[in-house]
Amino acid sequence: MSPPAGRRGATALRPRPAPSPLPGAFGVEVRDLDLAGAAGRDQAWLSELLLRHGVVVLPDQILDPDEHIALAEHFGEITPSSAVIPGLSRAYPQIKVIDSRRWDGGLDAWHSAMQYMAEPAGVVVLYLRVAPPGGARMRWLSREAAYRSLDPELRARVRDLRGVHHAPVMDEYVRAFGPGRWNGRMITQVDPIEHPVVRVHPETGRLGLFIDPWSTRALVGVSPEEGRQLLELLIEHLSRPEHEASYVAEPGTVVLADARSTLMRVSDTQGPRILHRVCVYDVRPTGTED
Repeated sequence: MSPPAGRRGATALRPRPAPSPLPGAFGVEVRDLDLAGAAGRDQAWLSELLLRHGVVVLPDQILDPDEHIALAEHFGEITPSSAVIPGLSRAYPQIKVIDSRRWDGGLDAWHSAMQYMAEPAGVVVLYLRVAPPGGARMRWLSREAAYRSLDPELRARVRDLRGVHHAPVMDEYVRAFGPGRWNGRMITQVDPIEHPVVRVHPETGRLGLFIDPWSTRALVGVSPEEGRQLLELLIEHLSRPEHEASYVAEPGTVVLADARSTLMRVSDTQGPRILHRVCVYDVRPTGTED
């Protein structure tokens, strides 16, 4: 078996590997690129791939925490691990540990990173450290494909609506660990926030369904009952298999995910799974009327 890419040395002098499509509707895998030794031109290329495909998977990597953070910094300003949940350590407050043996790490549901904040996470950089036998099944949904496949009448109906996002369970962490920080603000309570249901991607201009089955609680501008039914309809549509991509990852796999255009979940039940996550800040989401 060949050694992981992280032990092969820098890739700047080698031709770039050809991306391979992921199983499903979108996303690519890139092999034989050493992220720890990647030059600036490789990082710019990865940014282009991420904007084009939404998810980029890079197996066989060896990254220490500093290298993980440095990789994420290429995509923007690094966030804390969470607005309220402590990070890996005092030395690495930027790294969130997602451990399937803990309630917040075993969440097998479609979700996005920090969508219940005014400025969510924009890009997510995951590093799989421990996987169950057979690997960790990682899955993503394309917000943009889901929007494009909406019935035109429904697309027009939701285009200018806003959704209420809230994660009241996060307040339990505030009570347990004290106030957190997010984008320069002290967080003593996680309040409901509104985002557009149809979001304009700040870099590509593409439109996507900016709802999160885990945190979107209601729709603004319609009656509560109509909003409940419409939200259920949108979540069912978004979650259809034709909008999904997947990948069975082994330890050492790095995933770059554009949270502005995708949602994710990890579906595995046999044995522990530990991911390290570093995020960069998004801008405040805007819709077609903003």
